[in-house]
Amino acid sequence: MGQQVRVVGLAEQISEQAAIQFWQTRSRSAQLTTLSCEQSQPLSSESALVEQFDKTQQTFEGKEVTKPQNWGGYSIWPVSIEFLAFAESRLHLRTRFTKKNDVWTKMLLQP
Repeated sequence: MGQQVRVVGLAEQISEQAAIQFWQTRSRSAQLTTLSCEQSQPLSSESALVEQFDKTQQTFEGKEVTKPQNWGGYSIWPVSIEFLAFAESRLHLRTRFTKKNDVWTKMLLQP
């Protein structure tokens, strides 16, 4: 896509109740994918992934897909956000927004 975003700030784990509420907003397919995969673990083949998903789908057929215990999220209160737009010339456009005393300032940065 030729773009990158970097956020720096304070991160805080969300509550269990907030995680449950967020889980319930996700599509059933997204919930089943979460339960059928071991994120970032090696995968032998695409067909193995589809097989894992199909098994999970069968397990929860006609049932509510409950949030796994280890699933949650984080809220981030940013103090700096940088946008990088890549250019073929390598003269990338970098824009950083920095928050101080509840005021955001914009600064252009060299590539």
